[in-house]
Amino acid sequence: MTSTEENNDDQDKTADGLVPEVFNEEELDELVYGTRKKNPMDGVTLKIMLINLEEYYGWEGLGERIEIRCFNHDPSMKSSLKFLRKNEWARKKVEKLYEITFL
Repeated sequence: MTSTEENNDDQDKTADGLVPEVFNEEELDELVYGTRKKNPMDGVTLKIMLINLEEYYGWEGLGERIEIRCFNHDPSMKSSLKFLRKNEWARKKVEKLYEITFL
């Protein structure tokens, strides 16, 4: 065996000495991230959710789906975010609507 063949053999081996097979995307994710499941809500902030929902439904549509005063009476992004950050029950409703609508 020549030194070139030995180098190629070494490059094909993993740390445990086995040559890896072809992995599908799910197997690669498990290797990279472990048993942790992907959460589609990772990185989606409350502001992003509210912007997307407001663009999709409008304030009136949001007020019909989630009966919160900040959506029905003189709505604004700033006041809605302030209210939702202070009230977990309302934030959960917005998160659920976002999941149903976009995921």
